[in-house]
Amino acid sequence: MVARAPRWLLVTGLVAAVLVGIAGTAGGAVVSVAFAAPIRGYLTPLPPTPEVAYPVPGLQAAPQPVLAAAGGADPTAEGLASQLGQALADSRLGPSVSVSVRDGNTGESLYGHTDSSSVPAASATKLLTATAALESFGPDYRFKTRAVAGAAGAVYLVGGGDPTLGIGPKTAYPDAARLDQLAAQVRKALGGASVSKIIVDTSLFSGPTQAAGWDPTDVSGGDVAPITALMVDGGRTSPSEDARGRTTTPAVFAAQGFAQALGVPSAYITSGKAPAGARELGSVSSPMLSGIVYDNLQISDNVISEVLAHQVGLKNGQPGSFAGGAAAVIATLSKLGVPAGDATLSDASGLSRNDRVSARLLSSVLATASSPAHPNLRPAITGLPVAGYSGTLDSRFQDGKSRAGAGLVRAKTGTLSGVSSLAGTLVDSSGQVLVFAVVADKVPNGGTSAAEDALDAVAAKLAGCGCS
Repeated sequence: MVARAPRWLLVTGLVAAVLVGIAGTAGGAVVSVAFAAPIRGYLTPLPPTPEVAYPVPGLQAAPQPVLAAAGGADPTAEGLASQLGQALADSRLGPSVSVSVRDGNTGESLYGHTDSSSVPAASATKLLTATAALESFGPDYRFKTRAVAGAAGAVYLVGGGDPTLGIGPKTAYPDAARLDQLAAQVRKALGGASVSKIIVDTSLFSGPTQAAGWDPTDVSGGDVAPITALMVDGGRTSPSEDARGRTTTPAVFAAQGFAQALGVPSAYITSGKAPAGARELGSVSSPMLSGIVYDNLQISDNVISEVLAHQVGLKNGQPGSFAGGAAAVIATLSKLGVPAGDATLSDASGLSRNDRVSARLLSSVLATASSPAHPNLRPAITGLPVAGYSGTLDSRFQDGKSRAGAGLVRAKTGTLSGVSSLAGTLVDSSGQVLVFAVVADKVPNGGTSAAEDALDAVAAKLAGCGCS
């Protein structure tokens, strides 16, 4: 996992990822850039990198950096090809590089190279899932975990597919719903009556708990957990975002925490389906979906993506499964008018080696999420890591060729052995908002660290040129 900005200082509602102001000066117009973070309570400016400060309307503004004189001309395909050619030919990216660049305001394609080729894009695939979830549920939606009464003192713990649920005061995710709070509601509802058993209901989700194309070490190595409708801390065995240990039985692990909070032995735990119309003893609700998407994109959380896709499946008339989620994600994106036919998905996180997406699909999704016509999708942009500052980009954009992009690029990363991707949004030196996707799917010798540096250089080059 990676370091990132504190997530309890975020802005309520939907805020644009990039706020661009043009101010006249004697030497011509200059561009000032501010990034805003999404949701949950407060506006906060992102702290400055060595080069760039980030003002946010409504708070005392940080100094406005002069980035470059605005030339006013829009980027052209010829200009982009000329400026990006050398960076894209970097041997560290390997022989197969797909690129798509679009106007961030209109969604118009400005430049593409093999951009319709469907290739493994690793975790950049999470952009598709986040967008489909926001379109399906809206950014304010919350997932509910319930306890209902059974016969003869039994309590059903009903999993509601909350990927951020915790057990106690310390949780892996901020503002998480907690099973100890649910247990307190149950005790009050029972009025002192004893609990004879805890019956775990995970029937919301169906099918396999692991996706086709996952490596056998993905769970044991801590990259993901088996996906069920009831799990705590994303399947981690410790309530820390950085914890690598994952349980192979997430529902049982969660129920054990619930039993402990109720003060009953783990031997009381069994499984079953709650009867229809059973009396509710209590419920707890997740953070808003916009906050969950932020967590997902910032740390590239595989479990969150998979659970969200299962939920998208159910919302759109499909099973809550890997197959149902994949089908519903693609169908939802298709309705948004993006080239969703470029996607073949076995999971929703990009962890599966079977996944295929195109650079033009990634850039089109970003352009759609940026559009004023789709305000509900904006958290898919505001949740993106900031180059050199937050999330999976906190320690990137550090060398001479990429440092100019620090603070100017927001993007989702993707990394698998032999695959490295970067897809996001930026403001170029002419003041033009661009969205982009670059996928290298045949990185030499499987090495991705060098490829990441090369991708950062591509994005920095894009940010630094007017490319007209």
